[in-house]
Amino acid sequence: MAPHLEARGIACRVVAYPRGARARRALRASVSAGDVVLIHRARPTPREARFWRALPAPRIYDFDDAVMWGRRRGLRGAWTRRQRSAGFARALACADAATCGNSFLAAQCGDLPTAIVPSAVPLDVPLHTPRADAAPFRVGWVGRTTNLRYVREIGAALAELARVIPLEVVCVSDGELALPGCRVVNVRWTREGEAAAVAGFDAGIMPLALAEPWSRGKCAYKLLQYMAAGVPAVGSDVGMNADLIQSGENGLLARSAGDWVNALAALAGDLALRTRIGRAGRETARAYGYPAVADRLAAFVACVAVGSSASR
Repeated sequence: MAPHLEARGIACRVVAYPRGARARRALRASVSAGDVVLIHRARPTPREARFWRALPAPRIYDFDDAVMWGRRRGLRGAWTRRQRSAGFARALACADAATCGNSFLAAQCGDLPTAIVPSAVPLDVPLHTPRADAAPFRVGWVGRTTNLRYVREIGAALAELARVIPLEVVCVSDGELALPGCRVVNVRWTREGEAAAVAGFDAGIMPLALAEPWSRGKCAYKLLQYMAAGVPAVGSDVGMNADLIQSGENGLLARSAGDWVNALAALAGDLALRTRIGRAGRETARAYGYPAVADRLAAFVACVAVGSSASR
């Protein structure tokens, strides 16, 4: 994002979050009153919160997930959630403004001036070419090993589909996926190979747990990746997935196992549908490309800077 902000007249310096006292002192000494400090995702300890407040420039807290909650269950999960919630509350209390990825996250910021700045997706990526004979039909997913559980949760639906059409599940990840009843091709994720792998999907999926608050905080980045490549996207009907997709127009939404089977079967059996939805998704993705998102972020940073100057 920094080069895009630079192109809009905002000089940027990207630094690692300072974990030690020496690093904090060095950063504080390098920040002037005319700067704006954008802090990404960190949940400060009480000591770090004092450091945030001591910075002589306005602070924007930026986050793109439900960082105020954890996903663990049981006693350990309860402790994690309390720690995350306390850190998030400290971050908001220390910030002059916030940026976040969707409306659900914005609602967690209370009265703090907040801008919705979605996760930006590259648009200059290899484009999918719909195959007239999509056999096997390649259903793809890209993501971290910690999120493979969402794909496993629709494993029965994928296995049901595999009984009626030739199906290949392509998993692009740092981990490996196995699904009973399905042929799975595991592709090791690399930054250089990700876009080409996505362009090879016949459909891209983003399943989530409908009842989890964590899911409502997700910013639909996988769907945007698929859309940017012109790949028809299917996502769980929750959170930003539901905001992004107009089902049947620029993607498809699913709430149940039957929905997943029907949506993917419809795409597999209809080249015209795949082509139309892929093109519409690509158009949707343009509003989430780096140029559009950088415009939004640059305007908000400028407002924060001007407001801070006026209050001094």
